[in-house]
Parts: sequence; C-alpha cells; structure tokens
Amino acid sequence: MSDPSEWGGRSLPLVVGGLVLSLMLVFFWLTGALFPADSNGLDMSPAQITGMALTYSVTPAFLLASLIYSHRRTRISIDQLVDLGRVDLVATNAQVRSVGGAGLGLTGNVAATLLGLFLGAAQVTWARVFDSLGDPGMSYVLSIAIGNIWTWLVVVHVVMRRVVASADLRRLGQSSTKIDLLRPDTLLPFGRVATLHLLMVAIAVSLSALQSLDAELRWVNYSAALAAGIPAGLVLVLLPMLGIRHSVRVAKRCTLEELDAAIEHADRELEPDALRYLSDLLHQRETIANARDWPLDTTAFSRIAIYFVIPPIAWVGGALVEILVAAAI
Repeated sequence: MSDPSEWGGRSLPLVVGGLVLSLMLVFFWLTGALFPADSNGLDMSPAQITGMALTYSVTPAFLLASLIYSHRRTRISIDQLVDLGRVDLVATNAQVRSVGGAGLGLTGNVAATLLGLFLGAAQVTWARVFDSLGDPGMSYVLSIAIGNIWTWLVVVHVVMRRVVASADLRRLGQSSTKIDLLRPDTLLPFGRVATLHLLMVAIAVSLSALQSLDAELRWVNYSAALAAGIPAGLVLVLLPMLGIRHSVRVAKRCTLEELDAAIEHADRELEPDALRYLSDLLHQRETIANARDWPLDTTAFSRIAIYFVIPPIAWVGGALVEILVAAAI
C-alpha cells in the first residue's frame, strides 16, 4: 500500500488546524468580536460574543485537522489489514476509492456546500443581523454570522467525506475481507476507525461549551451541536463496522452449521480417540459461537464509554463556571 506520509504526515493536521485557527482569530480580532470591551448596545454580553467567536474559530480548525488525521489513520488501518492478510491488495485498491482523502467529486462538493450554507443560515438570528445594520455592534453580529455559516460548511464537508470513506470500509469489510474466526484481533483496524470517529465527534460537540464563557448555559448553544453530533456520530461509528460484522456473522453461521453436522455424525463410542474428537468439536463450536461480531476488543469498548462522557463533562465544567462566578459576585 502507500506510505502514510503521502496521506498527511504527522505534522500536517497540526499545521492545517493551527493555520485555520490563526486566520479565524485574526478575523474576529479585526472585527472586534474577540474580547470586546463592550457589546455596543447588543443584547449579548462581551463574554458571550467572545465565546461565540472562539467556538467558530476552534471548532472548524479542530474538524479540519481531524479530517486529515482520520484519513491518514484510516489508510494506516487498511495497510494493517493488508499486512495481516485480511484483505487483498488488488481488492483493496478496487474497493477503496475515497478513504485516502480523495474529494467528494463535483456533485458531492456542491451538495455539501449547499447543505452547509442552509444549516449555517438556519442558525443565524437574521432579525438581530438586520437590526444591527448601521449600529456600532454591526461588525460583531456580522462576523458571528459569517463564523456560524463557515463552521457549518466545515462540519458538513468533514462529515460527508468521512461518511464516504466509511462506506468504502463497509464495502471492503463485506466483500473483500478474509475472516478468521479464531483470530478476531486481525479485524480490529475497522473498530479503530470507528472509535476515532467517535472521539472526533465527541470533542467537536464538547467545544460548544465555549459559548458559555458568560456563565449562562443556553440550551440553544448545545441543541444544534447535539442535533448534528448524534446522527453524525452514529453513522460514523457504525458504518465502518457494519460490513465486517455482516461478514463475521455469515462466517459464524456457516462454520457453526459445519460443526453441528460434524458433531451429529461424530462417533459416540466411549473410546479415547472418539471422545477426544467429540470434545474438540464441542470446544471449537463454543469458541466460534462466543466469537464477537463487532471488530472491537475490551480496550475499544472502554474507550467508547469514555468518549461518550466527554461532552457532558465539558458542559458540567461550563455549569461550574457559572456557579463559581455567581458565588464570587
């Protein structure tokens, strides 16, 4: 397969994330939305304006860096499957078209852009935008609206690219992967991609807590993140594993049918060789029947449980800030 450095290298995600973050911070600094001294008559506090500016700076930077990193880690996982003999190199190149970072194509990019613009525009308070025209706080409102739309554009493009890559993995797992039920650990690369997706979504959703810098927890700050994060997380976690799970279940069913037939026709005489053969068949059947369907081990399940609590922890942190500020006042 290819050298992983060709798909991003170790430093590229940090470079891209840092560059996007820097550009967005400079943009909000120029418009005055980053740490403003006052709200210029708006119905938002300076801390709320700052929190929104930080959210729309950090979130797209993190997602773009995560996109590059996830493409590289996915390609490394496929290389591991090839090295372990689970997938054929020719079949891999035929099945996997976009997992290495190829674009969505013209139609996909247009669709992602239109959807991102629609979702971003739906989150903008247009009445506030129109009311602010000509007022001192106009630059704050316009920059926040632009940041909102930009963030949703990035969200949709990142999610759609990872969905396409995950669909390639599903096809690879369902049609081109060799199954060894006695060596389930060789299929773990599929699960590693899924857990990486969950971590990416969990951190992105938790970044919405930055909007609570003014020590006011507003449900609208989290509802949009959850509305996008929950379905995206479910798809990106399950899709890479569905194909290989289907193949494992088919292999288990066929193997168990063969073992049941062998057990039924096994010699029942109380001779050592016959009993040993029957015992081996029964033991093998139990092992196959208990083999896990999902390409996840105990460590992966533990990580998934931890990743699920990242957003609530971040939101609890926001609530503690509110409590501490109220106590200090």
